[in-house]
This record gives sequence, C-alpha cells and structure tokens, in this order.
Amino acid sequence: MMNSSRASTCDVVLLGGGHAHVQVVKMLAMNGPPDLRVTLVSESSTAFYSGMLPGCVAGLYTPREIQIELRPLARWAGARFIEAKATGIDPQAKLVRLEDRPALPYDILSVNIGSSTRSTDIPGVLEHALLTRPISRLLAQVEKFEAAQAQWDHPPQVVVVGGGAAGVELAFGFQTRFNKRYGSCQVTLVDSKPELLSERGKRTRRAAMRTLAQKKIEVLLSAEARRVDAGKLHLTDGRAIPFDLLVWAAGGAAPSFISQTGLSTDERGFIKVRSTLQTHTSEDVFAAGDCVSLENYPNLPKSGVYAVREGPYLARNIVAHLRQKALEHYTPQKGFLALLMTGDGQAIASWKSLAARGKWLWRWKDRIDRRFMDMFVPALIGAAAMHAGAPLKSELDETEAMRCAGCGGKVGGSVLSKALSKLDIRTHARVRVGLSAPDDAAVIEMPAGRDLVQTIDHFRAFIDDPFLIGRIAAVHAASDIFAMGAQPDTVLALLTIPHATDELVARDVAAIMNGIVRETNALGATLVGGHTSEGSDISIGLVFNGLVAPAGALTKGGLAVGDRLILTKPLGTGTILAADMRMLPVGEYVKAAVNSMLRSNGSAAEILIRNGAHAMTDVTGFGLAVHLGEMLEASRVSASLVLKHLPVIEGARWCFERGVVSTLHAGNKRHLSHRWKVEGDAQPGAEILYDPQTSGGLLAGISSDKAGIVLNELHAAGHLEAAEIGEVIDGERLLVIR
Repeated sequence: MMNSSRASTCDVVLLGGGHAHVQVVKMLAMNGPPDLRVTLVSESSTAFYSGMLPGCVAGLYTPREIQIELRPLARWAGARFIEAKATGIDPQAKLVRLEDRPALPYDILSVNIGSSTRSTDIPGVLEHALLTRPISRLLAQVEKFEAAQAQWDHPPQVVVVGGGAAGVELAFGFQTRFNKRYGSCQVTLVDSKPELLSERGKRTRRAAMRTLAQKKIEVLLSAEARRVDAGKLHLTDGRAIPFDLLVWAAGGAAPSFISQTGLSTDERGFIKVRSTLQTHTSEDVFAAGDCVSLENYPNLPKSGVYAVREGPYLARNIVAHLRQKALEHYTPQKGFLALLMTGDGQAIASWKSLAARGKWLWRWKDRIDRRFMDMFVPALIGAAAMHAGAPLKSELDETEAMRCAGCGGKVGGSVLSKALSKLDIRTHARVRVGLSAPDDAAVIEMPAGRDLVQTIDHFRAFIDDPFLIGRIAAVHAASDIFAMGAQPDTVLALLTIPHATDELVARDVAAIMNGIVRETNALGATLVGGHTSEGSDISIGLVFNGLVAPAGALTKGGLAVGDRLILTKPLGTGTILAADMRMLPVGEYVKAAVNSMLRSNGSAAEILIRNGAHAMTDVTGFGLAVHLGEMLEASRVSASLVLKHLPVIEGARWCFERGVVSTLHAGNKRHLSHRWKVEGDAQPGAEILYDPQTSGGLLAGISSDKAGIVLNELHAAGHLEAAEIGEVIDGERLLVIR
C-alpha cells in the first residue's frame, strides 16, 4: 500500500464497536505509530458485552455495568469517534458510506459489526418476538414488557427459541428475573436440533440438562418453528406453544448491511477473511468477530470468545500492513474454557470434555468479566498503561517539524481546491462573486429596504467529528441573526486545521465544510468565502450576515413588567461536554446535547416575532443567568425565575451531582453576582443557571396573554422542550430564583 521507506500519516477507520475493536483502539493508543489517525465509527456510543447479557437479564448486573463506553475510550486513546449508521462500503473508492452524512474516506478499514439474529424470516418473528441483537433494544423491550405487565396477577410464560449457549443462559436469566418479581415463572426452551449446546461436550450438555430440569425449565428439542402469532409459537409438527414473552436466540446471521459492502462473502453472507484477518476483496480491509467467515474455519461458532482473541492480532496486523511487514496468522483457540451462567449464583464450566458446576465458578466468571470491562474504562486504565509497551517510533521526516506561520501557514491551494470541489453550495442571485467564481473577496448586491445584521462566532472543536462540528458551528452562529429578528443571508468561514498529510487535511476541510454548507443551505444562506490556517486543534469561525427590515430588528432591551420569559431549548450542554472531556460515561447524554445543538432557532424566532416578542437574545457561553441579566439591564427591569420550570438536557443534573462544571461556569456566576442581587441560587439545581451553552435556545419576553399561544406553536413546530421559565418584575438589578 505504502511505496516509501517510512510510514505516511494515514486514516485507519474502525467500523463497529465490537469486542475486537475496543482492544484495537486501546492497543493502537499504547503501542501504535503516532503518525496514524484512528477513527472509530459506531451506530451507538455504547457497546454491550454479550458475555454479561444473561447476568443482566437475571438482574445480577445493571445495563450500565455491561456497557463499554466508546466515546470516552476513543478520547482517552486519542482516536476520533463518529456516531453514525453505516450503509455501505466502497472498497474501490475506499469509502464508508454513512446514513445522512457524507461518506468517510479511509486508507485502512477494519469491520467489526457483529451479527444479526437468525431465522427472522419466519412469519411473525419480527412482530412478536424479542430479538437478542442489538442488546440495547432487547433490554429496553424487556423493561417495556415489565412496565406493561405491572398489574399482572400471574407470572409470565416465557419461551426462549435457541438451544445454544445464549439461549440456555437467557432461559436461566429470565427465570431468575421473573421469579424475583412474580414469585415464579414458567420458562420453555425450544430448539430445532436434537441436542442442546451442540457445540459443547457431552458432559457439559448433561450438566446443563440436569440444571434445567432442576429449575423446571421445559426443554423442547427437534422442535422447528413455523410461524409466530400474538401469544403463540407454532411448530412444524402442529404444536402451538403459548407465551407472554418470546425471546429469539436462534443464533447469528450475517447483518444485511454486509451485502452493501462490496466485500466478498461466503454462502451465508458473512465477510470472508484470511487468517491475517484481511478480506479476500482488499488487503486494505480487515474484519473480525461475528461478521466474518474465517478461512479454513468456515463453521466456527459465532462467539465473543473468538472476537476477543482476534483483537490483538487485528491491531498488530494493521500496523504491520501499514509498515509493509509480515502479518501474523490467527488460529482459533481450541478447547477454551467456557462458563455458563445458571442464574442462581452458580455457573457450569466446560473445558474440552470436562464439565463442572458450582458457586465458585460463577464468582470466577464474574471476576473475569468485570476485569475485562475494566480494561476499557479510562479512569481505571491508568497513565502507566500508556507506557506498558515500547511505542513504535514515528518515522516522520524531522524537516517537517517546523511549520511556517503567517500566510505560509495556510492550507495549500491544491488541498483546498480538492476539499471544496464537491460542495453543494446553493448560491442566490445577489451573490455576484463568491465561491462559485472565487476572487479576492465576495461581491454581494444588497436589496433595497433592508438593513445588514452582522455577527461572528468562533470556537475550538469540542467533539472529534469534523462534519458534526461544522453543522453545530453553523447552527450556533446563525442564532445571533435570528435573535435580532433577521434572516441569514451570506456566510464567511474561518477554519483552523491540524497539520497532517495533504490528503488528510483535505478530508478534514471537506468534512467540516460539508457540515457548514448543509446547515447554511437549510437556512437559505450562501457560503461566499473564507480562510484557512494551521493550528494544534480544529477550530471554526463563522461570520453571518443577515437582512432585516429597518424597523424590524429586535434588541435585548424592550422587556416590560409582566412579560413572561420563554426559553426555547433545554440547558446543560456545558456540563455534559465538560464531563465528556473528562472521559466520563456520558455517551447518551452527549447525543442528547448534540441533538439539541443541531436544532435551528429559525422557526422558533419566527413564532416569537410573529406573536410580538418585546425582546430576544440567544443563550450561549455566558449561560442563562448572565444573558438574562443583559436583557434586564438593557430594559431597566428585574425578573423572577421558577427553577423547576427550566428545561434541562437529560444527564446534565447527573453531571452536576458529580461536581462537573465547565471552565466558564465560575466566571459566569461571579460576573452576575458582582452586578446583580441574586436570591435563591444556593438551592439544589440552581447551578444550571450559570452553565455555558453552545448553540443554546432563544430567550424572549412575551406579553402574558400570548405566552400560552406561543408555547403551543413552539411545541407544534418541534421545539418540544420550550417552556415559560419566569416573568419580568419591577425593580433594579434583582434576580429571584424560586
């Protein structure tokens, strides 16, 4: 792949957050070349450890205890994390196609996306059964089932389809779970094969059957499913098995996504890989885990045990391939120790032809599983682990260390042209000179009867997804225009990009600009130009120009006593992003914060203005309290806020409870206390008032008779968290928190 004597900087994309890839992320951070850029792409920010799923079902673990948090792991490792659903792979163009965003280029790709549930083509399975994959959905459906049956006066009947290790453990797990809740539970285990655990030894099968019989779990063998109706599983022999809960654990099948990868597959649809874990299609594409069919071992069971062992081989082979060195050959381990949970504080152990059962075996399994999970918690890895092995030295040419500044620090012209060449910029007719016809500056015809509104915003990237940060930056910067009652018209962009090879810089610029253009196009604005420079981190500055009728501009002043204060977005981005920077397990909270930051204030501004808003501002870095203070000071009034009415992003309070605040938080509080008398901000939950927001909502004053109308319209327009948070009162420099 590389045709030079040294390793060039290259993009390694890890698609999927499976058992193999979490090890690759960690190992490349500890021992990988420093001139290699790793991006982990996953549909979810959490990966569930399948080995602990039955224990979680049984109530022995909480869902959080069996999750590996991918976002903090990637941040610890210095890798990028992109939360996105893959829709295809183009090995020829070296692109991973992602849902609702541009394709992601790669130099080396590894795929570890797991498997899907088998036999879902049987009529009624998808409608009436709980599939074991994905695990997050299974656990959510179990909780939903329990909530719906809260008033039951009888224990549920549970049917588990699948006689492999997963099915047997889940049968034990569900019986334990529902025995605790209802006092008893009837469980039936159904399998189409003549024996359970066909991949295990005879002694293990006997031990499992004895334990199932002792627990009065009914076992139906050579029982093939024909269809599923509501409450009944129909078998091919004519029997109908009633159920309240049907769990489908019939083994693994190739994910349908693989057919869109362009990679060679076996007859079952799994990716074909060599013993080096390289695909047959391309040496630059690796794959591991349940989604692969391993050369010379086509019938290898789909088990996390193999994925765990493949991880270190995968990491070393990616580096060896980059260095053009010999790759290692993975051979599946024989006779590995397997531990089967029985749900009662015991486990069945099998090794080759031997089997045993006991409480000490469960304690052993629990210790092994917890130790494995701890390997991927940044706070437990320890700084010393980063030096556990001798890092591979970078072979970058030392002459590249000194980078030019001034205009010599700009991104190169050919790189920039490549990055901008495919942007879909919608240019309105008044742009005479812009990116469609580049020159030294843009030329824009100003319409008669309109005033120009200008604003500028700039911040360093706080997440490591260039496309997403470009989108957020545009939505954030446009809010100042909306807060003034204007409409976005034209945009200038200023990008700072870390030094890398021309190809990687071009990819970063293209990703950021695609994000910016996506949002500016949606706002009806035109990107007309910009500037680039090199720096240590990605940062984005945007100048937005807006247009407004001369008498139509809103300001911060204009609040009147009796006005109701309306906030259109929830608070909490500051503390959540601070927790993310500290590598805390806040993946789902970050997702909620990002979704809030991506919601434009355009429609909210239109509703507020149409209903006669007296004053308006957007809530950003100074937090709600300081931005409100600016409005009150300009209007010469005071305000009373109702703390429980403040909308808050999920997880923000969790972060505050752990003492996590943004670096700007204390300054915001200090600034307000020096200028205003604040009553009641010592009560629990009041810290949210000083939390700095990125792409926060609009804060407006509306007359009391219009407040209800405005809230109804905001909710109907999708601003579901919009709330009336207080009112304007008479007084000078007083903020009351109730």
